[in-house]
Amino acid sequence: MAFQPCTDIAKISLNGTLFGEEYVNTLYATHPPDTPWTVAELEALADGVFAEWSSNPGAFTSGFSFDSVTCTDLSDITGPQGNSSASPVAGTDGGTANANNVAWTIKFLTGNIGRSFRGRNQIGGYTHNQMDDANHVKLSYALSMIDVYNAIKTAIETAGGAMCVLSRRADNAQRPVGIGTLVTSIAFTDLISDSQRTRLPARGA
Repeated sequence: MAFQPCTDIAKISLNGTLFGEEYVNTLYATHPPDTPWTVAELEALADGVFAEWSSNPGAFTSGFSFDSVTCTDLSDITGPQGNSSASPVAGTDGGTANANNVAWTIKFLTGNIGRSFRGRNQIGGYTHNQMDDANHVKLSYALSMIDVYNAIKTAIETAGGAMCVLSRRADNAQRPVGIGTLVTSIAFTDLISDSQRTRLPARGA
């Protein structure tokens, strides 16, 4: 796919390692119109997001590592990039781990309907200690992750941006320019554990 500009939008990559396999979740942040992100702003954004993302290590298996956050301005193919400066943080839950592909889904709402206007992250790395039964996470775990992502949203705002959902396609075609819609709330549909096939060993992030 050819490069698609997404004006004044930064891609935020949450980079981790789960039992030796790459683990990545992606968020997006807008910037005030016509003012692209600078390297210094992206580095501050990465540091702020990393601090909040790694703030709840007890919800993650000891086989998980919060490695880094990378923020990239998508306005231009040669846009600036910034990385977090903190050292990796290890999960601290010593309970029986789930398989790498097991994930619970959190969603980002914008107040608009349609697939172009909602986003999600699939959170893995939790153990049986965070589950009520074989198929459901505990409500306390779900609420703790909502708190983490709301704190990330605040960190993005502190860095001068606003959390958004990025839409790259419409009617099965690539948009000329990606568009961002501000996230108004962070929620979940249910407590059911899902499966993310790309996190199976040797398949990717």
